[in-house]
Amino acid sequence: MDFFKFTVPAQSLVQNPQLETNIAKVKIWVDQLPYADPIPTARILLNSIQILNRNLCPLKARHELLECYRKAYWILHQSMRMLALTATTTTYGKKQVNTDKLLKAMTREFAFGYKTVLNELLDSSSLRGKKTILHSALLQSTQFLVLELITAYMDHAQYPSHVWRELHTIYRKAEENQLEERKIVEIQNNQSRSFSLSQLYKQACLLALLDPYQHNKEELWSILYYTDDLAEKMVISSFSSKSTVDYTFMVNLFGENPPTSVTTSFSNFDANSYRLLDTRQVVNELKMKLHSLKMGTLPQLPHFTGRLSNPDQIETLLQSMRNHWRTSPRRKEDRASSPNNVWLCIGLESISNLLKKETTTEEDSTAADSLIDYALNLSNAIDPALTDQMLIRCSQSDSGEKGIGLTEIPLGNALMQVNQVIAFQTGHLYTPESLSIGIVQWIRKRTATTLSAGIKTISSQLAYCTLALPEAENRASDPAIMLQSFSDSKPVRKLLVPPGKYFQNQLASLQFMGHSTKIILGLQVESNQWFECFEIIPASKSLTKHF
Repeated sequence: MDFFKFTVPAQSLVQNPQLETNIAKVKIWVDQLPYADPIPTARILLNSIQILNRNLCPLKARHELLECYRKAYWILHQSMRMLALTATTTTYGKKQVNTDKLLKAMTREFAFGYKTVLNELLDSSSLRGKKTILHSALLQSTQFLVLELITAYMDHAQYPSHVWRELHTIYRKAEENQLEERKIVEIQNNQSRSFSLSQLYKQACLLALLDPYQHNKEELWSILYYTDDLAEKMVISSFSSKSTVDYTFMVNLFGENPPTSVTTSFSNFDANSYRLLDTRQVVNELKMKLHSLKMGTLPQLPHFTGRLSNPDQIETLLQSMRNHWRTSPRRKEDRASSPNNVWLCIGLESISNLLKKETTTEEDSTAADSLIDYALNLSNAIDPALTDQMLIRCSQSDSGEKGIGLTEIPLGNALMQVNQVIAFQTGHLYTPESLSIGIVQWIRKRTATTLSAGIKTISSQLAYCTLALPEAENRASDPAIMLQSFSDSKPVRKLLVPPGKYFQNQLASLQFMGHSTKIILGLQVESNQWFECFEIIPASKSLTKHF
């Protein structure tokens, strides 16, 4: 008997007449569900498993019902996940929000269902003859808890407090019964998948070490499926005197926290409670993939599709994984507490409109030696009159050399997404600091109505302009933002433009306050669904001397 109890809903003592326990009938019902219409079907499935989880049912029958329902879950999962990812760059529609909530509710209920089986098994005096059900319940509980984690990361929300405590407990129970490496094969998302409990547990650990709140939904799903095979290369072991800190992290199997870096002597830890996670083979695998990518010999990675199939995007993601799984040092950057007001403007179009309002009142720029020099040296503090029209007010929690932390951001703004471009100004609007521009690195839901976020600052010199291709100069041009950053103390001029319209080495016409100059779009230094960033190369000798 085990005194640990998994988190599950209370069960009614009065049997719900809607609970069907005839397995043959349920199998036929599952096969005949209208999967072509996934949302109403998912609601029907959710209702069925909620009834099961809240009513008494014999152990074997409960497990068999869960197995039947799980087949329906994976049929629905693929279409619902794709629907949830189809939000536009300007809004997250009501249909996607409802799909997200429905998928999360189903995932949570399946975790409840298998954990209910575990509670009953661990309460029994003997597991003789029950090892098959025990293995299934341990493995499927792990799988749905990992899915709960990934959906929390995608929503930038705090994951349920019980998740890591239960994941550690499940892994510990699997070790005790020598079940952690036993594999099963099942059909998920129209594909056959072979996996073990240990593999799922390692996936959860790798995701946690990756600083997952820095990634958007599309990236997190790709990383989750990519680590499916990669996780097996991570080694879990007990503490020993030969253990090293390099490529090593640790978990407390009796704790409630995700894995952390090893920061003190191994002799201080109880070998029965802690496990070491060795990521050396994982990092070496990523190193080889990066080398193949550089040499142009890397085969297509099926997990990286759409925008993420771009080699530059793949390299960025793989390099990020490699860096996080090689070591997880504490931040060296000193971050100061800065309880300031901050005014935000989110998205390329909104920032362009804000800067446009600020620059159209300036004097004519013809006297400037360089149009771009002139634009980047204009004052760009926000006009207080624009506060209610275009700005979001929040608070600054901390600051450092490379960025700031924000808190109390109103939850309702759909454009507040990882990798989104954001303009911000600290201080009082009537005595402000300069407007800066940055990129959202991570987001967390703090309360029911507010977010926190981390912003990487990229420049405090920026100006509104428009951009057009030479053959399209007489047509509508695109809003863009000029900015200046520094590399090895040398100024580098860049241009933020809408995604998918411009390319490297392209000649373009840049307009600013009624004046125009030709430029060449140089190296593309950033590309995502929100914006692209190019270095600016002068297109004429007359402009060259000013760069």
